[in-house]
Amino acid sequence: MIGTAVGERVVISALGGLALFGAVAHALLPTDTAVPAFALPVAIAVAGAAAARMHFPPPAAAPAAPRWLPWLVLALLAVLTGAVAYGALATPSRHWDGAAAWDVRASALTAAATLAQPFFADPVVLSPARDYPLLQPLAIAAGNTVLGSGAGRALFPVLFVALVLLVGTTVRRCATPTLAWLAAAAVACTPMLVKPGGGSADSGYGDTFLLVCTTAIAAGFVRRDARFTFVGAVLAVLVKPEGLLHAALATAAAAILGERAAARGAALGLVLAAALWLPLQQRLVGADPAAALPVLGALAGMCGALLAFDTIARRRTWSRRRRVAAGAVLAAFAVVAAFAVLPSTGGTFRAYLGSAERAGQQIDRVPAIVWGFVNYGLLRGDFGLVFWFVALATATAARRRALAASAPLLAFVAGGFTIAGAAFVLSPEADVDHHLKSSLPRLLLHWLGPALLLGCAAFAAISDRPRTDAAAP
Repeated sequence: MIGTAVGERVVISALGGLALFGAVAHALLPTDTAVPAFALPVAIAVAGAAAARMHFPPPAAAPAAPRWLPWLVLALLAVLTGAVAYGALATPSRHWDGAAAWDVRASALTAAATLAQPFFADPVVLSPARDYPLLQPLAIAAGNTVLGSGAGRALFPVLFVALVLLVGTTVRRCATPTLAWLAAAAVACTPMLVKPGGGSADSGYGDTFLLVCTTAIAAGFVRRDARFTFVGAVLAVLVKPEGLLHAALATAAAAILGERAAARGAALGLVLAAALWLPLQQRLVGADPAAALPVLGALAGMCGALLAFDTIARRRTWSRRRRVAAGAVLAAFAVVAAFAVLPSTGGTFRAYLGSAERAGQQIDRVPAIVWGFVNYGLLRGDFGLVFWFVALATATAARRRALAASAPLLAFVAGGFTIAGAAFVLSPEADVDHHLKSSLPRLLLHWLGPALLLGCAAFAAISDRPRTDAAAP
């Protein structure tokens, strides 16, 4: 892909800057110090300076893409980015979560970027997302202050472009320029992402931001690069509550299946971001910040155990099958620990994990949930042909025994879909069909990027396999 290293530096600058801004902001908020708006452009500049000094090796040689393909994809991206920018900037959020939760918090932080104001300090004030992380509304508030009222929503087209660059440059690392350009076009054209509606790139929801986070983590798996998993994990925790689960899943999948760099990056990002966010979350829900210490201890202990597991497995040269068998025990303990400690944080985790018995009582929902995945992921057209391509490429690569290198990424994606499905089994919502209709497309969107990277890696492995076999003596 033309300018792969340039694209990678742009992505690291943008995401690293947002992560640095989030870390600074979440360190200042507990002190009731106002977060300065200039911290955002300064953080991006610092990340850009660091990215300029980073080494990105050139991608492997491969046949060039047809001359017309890059120009076509760039033109398409320009049109779609313009549409997303117009949708984001022309009006405030037009759908419920964007208007009632995300925009309201961004407006409050634009007026005063501190928690020492009634909106956050007074428990009587209605806030539908009181326990949600604050990075997205903080970034929008900073943009509103620096660029003008409403201009902070330029964050959304920036995230859209970052997503496309992440996918395109990462696929180029494992495949041909042609496939990289096609993958970039595929994610840019995904209807769920660009159509008007709740959860889309211009809707004001946090789902596109979380999609960028999971895609950055997946990019770290493909590249075997801790920088991407670290930044993705930090951002995921600071964007949405389920981001903590996604970062923990990434750490587990990488450590159990021997992806050391990705595991270390995800573990460090998870623990650092959780240490910044969870005590602050307790304050927002009216609890003692010290109540977050058991959860932080459990997360640190889990990450330490997983990294120690990887070290032991390497020294004893365990096979992948043995790693999976032993790792399954660790995963079971992690699930039990999640039910034991996460409900204490209140809010979303208490609603879903506060009653372990609910899972047994609602297990009969599984057929409806499975059909929901098929319906919303494959049949309704919200995701085009992306998940069809991923399923076919992955199944074919597995049948030809060409999927071994992508096993950690496969575990990450499969675990993500499992978490999404479990949310409906554990949900306190009585009407599962309504809950699937309103939430499942957005939950599937969180895994669009990682799934597409998995499909492209599998397709590249299939394409390379005949040449590798033919060249073998």
